[in-house]
Amino acid sequence: MTWLTPVAYALFLLLLVYRYATRGPRLSAYQPQRDGPLVSVIVPARNEAVNIERCVRSILQTEYRSIEVIVVDDRSTDATAEIVERLARAPEATGRLQLVRGAELAEGWFGKRVGTHAAVKQHVAEDLALAQLYVRHHLDIFLTHGDQYMAVRMYRSLPEVIEGWSKNLALGVPLMFPPNVLMRRAAPYLMWVPALCWIVPPLAWAVAGQAWAAVTTAISLAIWVAVYRAEGAPVRYTLLYPLGAAMVAYIMIRSALRGPNVEWRGRRYGLGAK
Repeated sequence: MTWLTPVAYALFLLLLVYRYATRGPRLSAYQPQRDGPLVSVIVPARNEAVNIERCVRSILQTEYRSIEVIVVDDRSTDATAEIVERLARAPEATGRLQLVRGAELAEGWFGKRVGTHAAVKQHVAEDLALAQLYVRHHLDIFLTHGDQYMAVRMYRSLPEVIEGWSKNLALGVPLMFPPNVLMRRAAPYLMWVPALCWIVPPLAWAVAGQAWAAVTTAISLAIWVAVYRAEGAPVRYTLLYPLGAAMVAYIMIRSALRGPNVEWRGRRYGLGAK
């Protein structure tokens, strides 16, 4: 009977993924327009010299012509600002692209200095903290799929993946725990445990031939097939999910050992429990 718990857990996850993949709201179809009211697209950027030109060009090349692009350079230490200035001088970008250079942050602020962000000024992951405030104040949050209209790429190398997800896990996971100092201090040391749920079954199946492990592994594969199909990724990669889970566990442990210190885009933040 020891196999019932992991199998039940895996089935529960499969149900959640199926619901996400089939019932999530998606942006409805639209009739393409070439002109209309002016739309301003704001692109925040810090040390994005590798990506900024392609990003800006893709926006300027949209079918909708009444558009302006405002790139806010967050004190980049690379050539981000220079690239945008060069693009702005091109004939096709005249009057449609401008660069705004970000100023130093006010004391006590980690991010955007605007009124709606005052309550989360000391959170680097202010989007998560702000969403929690919305929920606590009974405000609606709407999330929809728009993958049929746009694509993004978060990282280009394994070191970038490790750095980026170390930040996301260190900052995001504690927000999932009750808002008291004890729980949020313990969160970084507990967050790697769920990753074991993806690693232990295939290991137990391979080493000991346990039936429950075989069933749980099969369900885990089905979960990742559903996730990869929903995200448009090659399904064959699901066979590597134990390696992915091991990498996530490593990133989580690494994040916990580093403590409340986060480095991102050349900046280091020393954070307490929030």
